[in-house]
Amino acid sequence: MHELNDFILGLFFADENNIIYEKIKFSKELTELKKQELMVLPLKIFGPVFLTKAYSRSFNWIIKFIESTLSFKTQDTEDTSIIQSMFNLNSSIITDEGVTNLFAIIASPYTEDINFIYKKMIAYIHPSLLQVRSMYRQVVDSEIKVQKFLDEELERGINLIEYSLGSTRKIYWKVQLKYYCVGVIERKTSRDLSVKELSIYTFDKDDPLRRKHLEDIPSYYVMAILTGYYEKMTNIALDIFEMVNVNSSIRQIEIGSKEKKVLYLEENSEANEIKKSYGVILIPMEEESEHVKNKPFYKKNLRKMLDGHISFENFIKIINPHFTLEKWAAVSNEELEKIQEILDKKD
Repeated sequence: MHELNDFILGLFFADENNIIYEKIKFSKELTELKKQELMVLPLKIFGPVFLTKAYSRSFNWIIKFIESTLSFKTQDTEDTSIIQSMFNLNSSIITDEGVTNLFAIIASPYTEDINFIYKKMIAYIHPSLLQVRSMYRQVVDSEIKVQKFLDEELERGINLIEYSLGSTRKIYWKVQLKYYCVGVIERKTSRDLSVKELSIYTFDKDDPLRRKHLEDIPSYYVMAILTGYYEKMTNIALDIFEMVNVNSSIRQIEIGSKEKKVLYLEENSEANEIKKSYGVILIPMEEESEHVKNKPFYKKNLRKMLDGHISFENFIKIINPHFTLEKWAAVSNEELEKIQEILDKKD
């Protein structure tokens, strides 16, 4: 068993009424301020998870998986926990009363077997929580007592995940999907936050392809805010657990609904204390086309563009020649409202 301070481990359960129960393990002595921040973290983590109907054309879009890459702020790593894996997993189960979500935040010094942990969440921990809640609601006269039993079940769940950490990542055979790109997200941020840019590039607003693929994503509004939001949440978690010398960057986000899937891939670089991140919004597509490519194709070209081997204009042409170079800014509320009113409008 590894030392607990090598890990960040949290398990959050949100019921159909968005009441959140949490179990977080840590061994460092936290200040009162950090403890208060820790109490609020689950509420913030669940912020956009539900992707409310206001920004979604289909019900039950949920975040399934978020993976971050980690880098050191400085070269001085003394007395700093070195973690390699940082990811979030979300299991959603629809009940007669609505949707319940079980969300895990995990950081580890090892390259974890994410599929192994995720299977435990969806096949055992989440169903057990619902079973325990249903059983005890029938035999106790108070929701407070039910909460006690849920807390105990979350404790068992987090112990099960902790016991699984450090396992060698297995290679699983999967059907290799191919994807079509429906948008590119550009982010630029300086360390002192004097530079903060967020933009989307996609089809022309009058292009039938924009309207055609609008049903395949929650919305451009959601995709714009999601990456920065969860990168910020990950860095907040790192700060709370006093991993002060480490920064996180979004690497991959997977979103799904009943029959749809959205994959977001991102790469980044930093120069002159300005971090540049570029990501692609991908949807699976079975039909053969010269513009339908596999994941390595998109990752390779993101990296080539960031490393200066191809220009941004050529990158856009390679990714999807139907895109325009019109930049849709997405920083202010006014800019996001414009995206909702124009890019997310189907008619």
